[in-house]
Amino acid sequence: MDMISGHIAELSIASYRRNDQAATGDIFSVARDGDLVLRDLGYFCYDSFRKMTEQNIFFISRLCGQVPVIDPESSVSVELSKTLAQTDGIFDRVMLLGKKQKIPVRVVAIPVPESVVQARRRKAFRGKDRRHTPQEERLRLMSWNIVITNIPDTLLSSEQVVEAYYFRWRIEIIFKAWKSMLKLEKLNFRSVRMLHISILQKLLLCVFCQDAAWAMEIAHGNIQRHVSILRMARIVQDSRPLFLACFLRIPVEKLLAFRLFKHAFYEVRKNRKNFMERIYEKPGNRSDSLG
Repeated sequence: MDMISGHIAELSIASYRRNDQAATGDIFSVARDGDLVLRDLGYFCYDSFRKMTEQNIFFISRLCGQVPVIDPESSVSVELSKTLAQTDGIFDRVMLLGKKQKIPVRVVAIPVPESVVQARRRKAFRGKDRRHTPQEERLRLMSWNIVITNIPDTLLSSEQVVEAYYFRWRIEIIFKAWKSMLKLEKLNFRSVRMLHISILQKLLLCVFCQDAAWAMEIAHGNIQRHVSILRMARIVQDSRPLFLACFLRIPVEKLLAFRLFKHAFYEVRKNRKNFMERIYEKPGNRSDSLG
């Protein structure tokens, strides 16, 4: 997704077996010279970082704690937590990633408030697998926001690099809007064809929600009020039949008539009569007792 225009540059459907690592190279179908790519840890990949640098594509990514960081002068692996402990304020230095790959990147680290540190550590100890205690190195690194980038310091300062990475959170908000508000995972499994239609219908609503929210933001033009993608998704979900009618160019009165005649009638039940069946039934045939 283009973070500036809000436009979804590419949307694809793949097997659930295809993880984030397998998708790291997909970015090269849309990224161009001078673009900035924001990546989560799931997309941490040496080859992609090297290729982006070669193609003059900038990136910012979180640093994976298990990745070796090499001092470019001594070619010795650095224990980052100890190096950061000796830093007064912001750490910003060119290092090499990987013992074999040795990809040059800027490692930028900014200390975080103690309340944030404690919250991170509590979350780590409450992890899914409580049999394993978080390593000391990982716990110490939680005192910092650490990212890597190939952007030179002449273009972005340390603070600007970290601030730019915060915009990646927008992706998480969009996923929440799609999954929680638009109920992306609730599909029609009656047949393969209905499943395909259901998936495409859901994705259509997702893309529409994203584009509509951005269009409203541009049209409104008020710096005091901004469109919430979560609220927009909730409205779209609540009014989903109306939006689908607009997409399919179905008059609202026809949609309403269809829904009334489709869903307003009692279900046929052999073991229980509904109110109207009891009204029309002859008195002598009534077997139900009052009460």
